Order: sequence, then structure tokens, then C-alpha cells
Amino acid sequence: MRQKIKAFLQENEKIVWMIASILLTIGLNMSVYVANNLIFFDGNQIIWLFLCVFIYIVLKQSNRYQNKRLKVCSISLGVLLAIFQVLGIMTKGNWIENEVIITKQIAFFMFVKFISYTLIFYHIIKILFSLLEKIDWKEKKKRDLLKPNIKTFIIVVILFMVAWLPYFLNYYPGITSYDTNYQLMQGYELYKYNNHHPILHTFIITVIVKIGYAITGNYNFGIALCSILQMLFCAITFSFVIYYMGKKDINPIIKIITFLFFAFAPFVPQFSIAI
Repeated sequence: MRQKIKAFLQENEKIVWMIASILLTIGLNMSVYVANNLIFFDGNQIIWLFLCVFIYIVLKQSNRYQNKRLKVCSISLGVLLAIFQVLGIMTKGNWIENEVIITKQIAFFMFVKFISYTLIFYHIIKILFSLLEKIDWKEKKKRDLLKPNIKTFIIVVILFMVAWLPYFLNYYPGITSYDTNYQLMQGYELYKYNNHHPILHTFIITVIVKIGYAITGNYNFGIALCSILQMLFCAITFSFVIYYMGKKDINPIIKIITFLFFAFAPFVPQFSIAI
């Protein structure tokens, strides 16, 4: 029986990966209103699609590595990170502000989140460990993938913009706050200008929003234009950091780690589109 199941999975592995990708995507996007004891699904559909494709690729690549020790280490770290992730969800304001009673729905939500995070962390960690084993670190020190020249500088800027694009699409047209709204009301002369916020910044974002509105007749496009320009300036700034590190002969591995941090640490792109 076990051999038959194994043979079936091998014959239909792409379908299995696809179904697993969809289930993990659903699990990762599941949320709960603790006050109403209601499970719902959060997030932008475009992000769901990107996430599902990403998970499919991860599962497909992970299946290539079958080292037993690697599996044990990866699942151990995956479980640990999943526990931290679930605990992090439980310490959000929505949970702290309400007296949470562990109902069947909330217990089910926590279980699904734990399993989803465990599996995705497990497969990602397995791939990373496998890739790290293949790297010749001494040779890597001789090779510099992020050379300090204009061509690399521009490529890194483009890579940052591409890496941050899912966040821009998810939060389109951008992230605004009370301060941003108050600044725009000053710019549109609903309030008088004051130095509670930098007047130059207020003037700049107002001009950009007005340009966007003049082009399309849509204020959302003006906000989006602000977000895109801010993303671009952040990408240029961080690319210059890596360029400067190259000029100072910083170890190429440290430069790559720095690049990955700027590209994939979630709060970096979130702040890059927060006006």
C-alpha cells in the first residue's frame, strides 16, 4: 500500500505540488476576528497568485534534496519559526484588546497557521541549507557579484524595484497616515501651512499628487506616483550603500547579505511606499 501511494505521488507530483501550493496559500492568508470568532481570508488576489507560484517553485525545488539529516534540521527550525510566528499573531492588538476564548474556530485557525508556516519554512530552509553546502566560500571571496560600477548600481536599483513591486501592488496606491492626509489638506489650502510637518515635504508631495491628478483625473494615481518616486529614491539610496561598500572593499558575501536584507525584509518596502 505504501509503495502504491509513493508511486502515485511520483507519477502525479506536479498536481500534488499545485494542490499543496493552493492549500498553503490559503493557510498563510487566513485571518480571524477574535472578537466575533470569525475566520476570513485577507490580502490582495494578485499577491495570492504571486505567493501560490512562489510556493509551487519552492516545493518543486525542495523535492530535489532528500538528505535525511537535512530534513531533520530543516523541520526542527521550521517548527521553531512557526511557533514564533503563531505567537507573534497572538500578540497583535486584535488579540490583546479582546478577551480571547479559545473556541474551535480559533483553535482551528492556530493549527492551520502553525502547519502552513512549518511546511513553508521547512522547504525554504531545506533549499537554503542545500545551496549553502554547494557554495565554495573561498572562491566566492575572490568573485564579486556586486562590483562597484555604474552598470551594477543601475541593475541593483532595478532589482530592488522588482522585489518591492508585490508590496506596491498589495498596498496600491500606497500607505498614507493621518500626517500625510493633514499635509495634503495643507497643500490643497484646506488648512494653513505650518511647520508641524516639514513644509518642503508637504509642498513636494502635494505637487506630485496634483501632477498625477492632472494626468489621469484620479487622486489615487497621484498617491501612486508619490509611492513610485519614493520607492525609486529608496532603491537608489540602498544601491549606493552597496556601491560604497564595494568601494571600501567590503567582503562580497556581506554585500550580498546586505542586498538581500534591503530587498526582502518586509518593513523596507513597506516604508518605501509609506508617504
